[in-house]
Amino acid sequence: MRSIYSSLLTVILLFCSIFTFAQEIRVEPPFWWTGMKSSELQLLIEYPGVSGMIPEIDFPGISVREITPGDHPDYLFVDLLIDQQTAPGTFIITLRDREGMEYPLRYQLQKKRKRDTIPTITPADVMYLIMPDRFANGDEGNDKVKGIFEEPDRSKLNGRFGGDLKGITDHLEYFSSLGVTALWLNPVFENNMIINSYHGYSITDFYNVDARFGGNEAYVTFITEAHKKGLKVIKDMVFNHIGTHHRWMKRLPVNDWVHHFPEYTRSNFTPYVISDPYASEYDRMRMNNGWFDSTLADLNQKHGRLATYLTQNSLWWIEYAGIDGIRMDTQPYPDKDFMAHWADRIRTEYPGFYLVGEAWLNDVAHEAYWQGGGKNRDGYDSRFTAVADFPLYYGILNGFPKGNDIYGLYRVMTQDNWYPDPFVNKTFLDNHDVSRFFTTMNNDLDAYKLAVTFLLTTRGIPQIYYGTEVLMTGDKGIGNDGVMRQEFPGGFSGHEKNAFTKAGLSAAESEALSFMTKLLQWRKSSQAVHHGALKHFLAWDNHYVYFRYTDTELLMVVLNNGEKPVNLNTARFSEIVPANAAATEIITGTEYPNIQGVVIAARTPAIFRIHR
Repeated sequence: MRSIYSSLLTVILLFCSIFTFAQEIRVEPPFWWTGMKSSELQLLIEYPGVSGMIPEIDFPGISVREITPGDHPDYLFVDLLIDQQTAPGTFIITLRDREGMEYPLRYQLQKKRKRDTIPTITPADVMYLIMPDRFANGDEGNDKVKGIFEEPDRSKLNGRFGGDLKGITDHLEYFSSLGVTALWLNPVFENNMIINSYHGYSITDFYNVDARFGGNEAYVTFITEAHKKGLKVIKDMVFNHIGTHHRWMKRLPVNDWVHHFPEYTRSNFTPYVISDPYASEYDRMRMNNGWFDSTLADLNQKHGRLATYLTQNSLWWIEYAGIDGIRMDTQPYPDKDFMAHWADRIRTEYPGFYLVGEAWLNDVAHEAYWQGGGKNRDGYDSRFTAVADFPLYYGILNGFPKGNDIYGLYRVMTQDNWYPDPFVNKTFLDNHDVSRFFTTMNNDLDAYKLAVTFLLTTRGIPQIYYGTEVLMTGDKGIGNDGVMRQEFPGGFSGHEKNAFTKAGLSAAESEALSFMTKLLQWRKSSQAVHHGALKHFLAWDNHYVYFRYTDTELLMVVLNNGEKPVNLNTARFSEIVPANAAATEIITGTEYPNIQGVVIAARTPAIFRIHR
């Protein structure tokens, strides 16, 4: 009888140990797909003492290629080969420890969705950039989450406010009504940091959306509903660093996954040294390996297993969530060769997938180095679709304030020959890292209208920062980035002003919103803006004239930044404008039987559709 009880106790203990194992073990990626173009899959298994275990798999089409213990005993790398003919299904990875104890681990292969034709981001699109914590709070029940350090405090500029994915999903109609076609969210990954976790750039978990935003299910729901509205979604990713509260920082899977120094060493924040033919290796090392901040541990992407981990993570989110593009934070800061291999892997698996890098450089020659599609003199090709066009941004900032000359903006445009394809670059008036545009224009509505007209009619893929349409203001302050990341009016309790319903907007805010909405809705149907060529004429007497055109549509854009009206002599443009051409002005709807001699008022934009 005792032997029966002993055997029963053994079974119970074994069951309990397996149950505990299943509860505590972590595998990344958490599941994968059949039908991927690469047959290789790297699993990172995390469990106390797992590095000494031996995995076995008995499933048709799957074999173990390599087993590598991590530098810490709680990690094990298992490299699998998955045949192209492998059927989807769930299989068991049996882990056997040194005592012969077996631990069964379930792993699932799903069928890859058919995405041969990615609805990629194109110049027909306009992005809308949202900082989720600051846009709208749709579920106050997730403001505080057990196990998450920072709780909401709307009284602090850099505190957590409580915006979430449901708040964005609830207002998808607003984006459609405004006229944007794609939504770019600042990172939604878990940021379980003690302070300043709201912005999303201190990632503590690459496979989970922050619970305060609603978690992975809320993210998938948001994307599904956005797609139903015809809105694409761009995911913000960060490969340069992780938050120092990431679990890796307590026990690194591999010791050199993070750059270590004898004492805290920051980056020199000088991306120019990467493309500089004369740069010292020391300066390049400090640029790439130095930490971005004391709370942001710098990742070593030169390590092959970390490179694979990050690449698989991107593929996982594309397949799992159905995202339509990726914006890569601080593109020049990670290892540039890794970034090129990463981009190549993404675009091999998903041809045409839009990848835009944040390369924050002031001049065109250095900025263009980071766009893919052309070989630089050193042979480097980033393989990225596009870059964020910072030189054009600075041209806009200098060109449109009252009293400034627009010639400098024209001069920036003359340098487009540096880019492999300037027409897919992300163009913008402001974003989450710079002062609000209306503030930089000294709250001048005329400057705002001129710049918005330029942004929505020139080459590139425009990006609108949330609230720019209603003249949100805020200077970038040292240590106070929250100033230009305020709550969207109407997104939180206690707001008297509501941009969603237009209640409480000032006359200027209403005028700005109507102006931008009209141009955005018109832009949707303009093939000349989407895919047309561009021809411009020398900026003269503080006005700038350029044309967007296809075989069937001809647009003339006039931006008069001067203090006096301009009497337009179209003879200067005779190579493209027919003599005595009739035209319709898009902004006002005015019809002109003959565009010759039309007067453009001071500090005023105009868009003419020329009848041919």
